[in-house]
Amino acid sequence: MDYVFPKFGDRAMGLHAPVGKLAGINAILIIVLAPIVGALTQRIASYRMVIIGSIICAAGVFIMALPADWFVPAANSVFGSALGHGYLRLTGAVHPYYIMSALYLTIFSIGEAFYSPRVYEYAAAIAPPGQEASYGALAYLPFLVGKLLIGTSGWLLAAFCPEHGQCRPQALWLIFALAASVAPIGLLLFRRYIRVPESGRQNQ
Repeated sequence: MDYVFPKFGDRAMGLHAPVGKLAGINAILIIVLAPIVGALTQRIASYRMVIIGSIICAAGVFIMALPADWFVPAANSVFGSALGHGYLRLTGAVHPYYIMSALYLTIFSIGEAFYSPRVYEYAAAIAPPGQEASYGALAYLPFLVGKLLIGTSGWLLAAFCPEHGQCRPQALWLIFALAASVAPIGLLLFRRYIRVPESGRQNQ
């Protein structure tokens, strides 16, 4: 999102597309949803919440891999006008990718509100007494590994949505969506090996 979306916006939606305001949808929703979801789901095991959240997040990315033509009616609707001309302050027609991006970010934010706070909670819950900090640090390791792989996103952007030439955004976002699906699929397939009882949880 952080590395690809700005360039993608310029190349697919037009130069200086307000992708920052689009990305702001995520921040707004997380501020509102995270405490609400946390309060309503506190009895549910963290591992289960991480799976649910990651599935929702991955589903949101698949929206960007759909044909843009499907969202033209929505772009020309009252909702499209409110998003494009109201929130984003666009002039002229609203590109369907603005609608797709808003839907993607909304669904992604819902999933993030489910999983993000629970990743570190799970690490603390399974840690032996006195080792909570060490387990919390290890929980961040996948993010560091992910940073090493971020560079490939530039190659994908150049291949599927270059600065000059044909842009194939469906293929680009399908790759990202499949990559996002690795986490929930892995958590489901290998749960018998990596899931452990969580301290203080009744609903495991």
